[in-house]
Amino acid sequence: MDSSNPVERQYTHYSYPEPGDDIAAWQQSYNYDLYDPGLYSPLYWPEGRPRQALQVLVAGCGTMQAAVLAFNNPECRFVGIDFSQASIAHEERLRERHNLTNLTLQRMELQDVATLGQSYDLIISSGVLHHLPDPAAGLKALSSVLEPTHGVMLLMLYGRFGRAGVYELQDVFRRMKVPQSPEGVAIVRSTIQQLAPHHPARWYYEHSFEMKSDAAVVDTFLHPQDVAYSVQDVLDFVEGNGLKFQGWLDRGIYNLDWKGLDESISERDRWSIIETLDRRVTTHSFIVTANSRDKRSEIAFEGSGWLDYYPLRHPKLSPSAFDPRRCVRGSHEFIVSPLEDTFVAKADGTHTIAEILKNKELAKIEATQRRSLALEFYRRMWRFGHMFFSVVPVKRERKAKP
Repeated sequence: MDSSNPVERQYTHYSYPEPGDDIAAWQQSYNYDLYDPGLYSPLYWPEGRPRQALQVLVAGCGTMQAAVLAFNNPECRFVGIDFSQASIAHEERLRERHNLTNLTLQRMELQDVATLGQSYDLIISSGVLHHLPDPAAGLKALSSVLEPTHGVMLLMLYGRFGRAGVYELQDVFRRMKVPQSPEGVAIVRSTIQQLAPHHPARWYYEHSFEMKSDAAVVDTFLHPQDVAYSVQDVLDFVEGNGLKFQGWLDRGIYNLDWKGLDESISERDRWSIIETLDRRVTTHSFIVTANSRDKRSEIAFEGSGWLDYYPLRHPKLSPSAFDPRRCVRGSHEFIVSPLEDTFVAKADGTHTIAEILKNKELAKIEATQRRSLALEFYRRMWRFGHMFFSVVPVKRERKAKP
């Protein structure tokens, strides 16, 4: 490894994310699901999870991610790679402490991943490619080890508009020659506290729970190398490198209701418009596959095929504690009618939409109207990311943290 690399030096002195020694306790403190296949398999594989014992690569695993995923998914095999010896050393300690026999760790550059000599059902690379000197080369390296028929990559890249204030301050701190040190972190915090309340960097700082960590402050405001992406940049990045964009991890972020946006606007244009108008998308998490991917992975509410879909509520969708008809998922919420309440209750992954329409609670409604209501409701649930849809029966692997 190149010890003169400033990015490597940063993660040696400021390991990220801030590590913990006990995985269960760490997960209670940090509300990360880390793109867990136990929670998101129906979204990754609408055609059906290829196997229970998934082969998973965590590229740029940092201090925690590979170990946490291995801890939560003992039936799968995980390989974690990172160029930081400090990160790998901490993951190794977690592997020993929690007896993670399903986890292999390797210190290496992401671009050299083909030397591992195997392909993967799932590749997770979160917050890594945008720190490489050549992100496209990193993406091509990952795609070279992706299983071509059913393989899925879950990637996270920084969002350009939501981080606009971050880059303004990065430039300020470079000009001020602020070091990556405790003194430098103090300067960053002091500077942000003096900003006007409406400054976008102050908004970012105050709305990120990570900023209590010095490592997160360094990673955000003093990082020597990162690049951010708009929605269109993400699409160009994926498709320009010969891959297929399957969708966003959370479709709801890109499909907010906005007065003036009607159905005549294409889906992709809508995503870009919402991102530009809303300006709160600080990261893009999305699913990428090879172009040879199984066509059954393409969910579409056209024709009559949607009637054979198995709807499954998002693992974080739950009724409000104050109103059982108010459904909540993070910052998203919506109210369901008594009829729609049945559509939600039966969306457990074991019934097709056609079977749900035969439910006795719906029998009083004329068949054509019943079908029309179901189409409108379930298409909306898909558009806003509140439900997953599969062409085979699915079951919830386990519950998500609220």
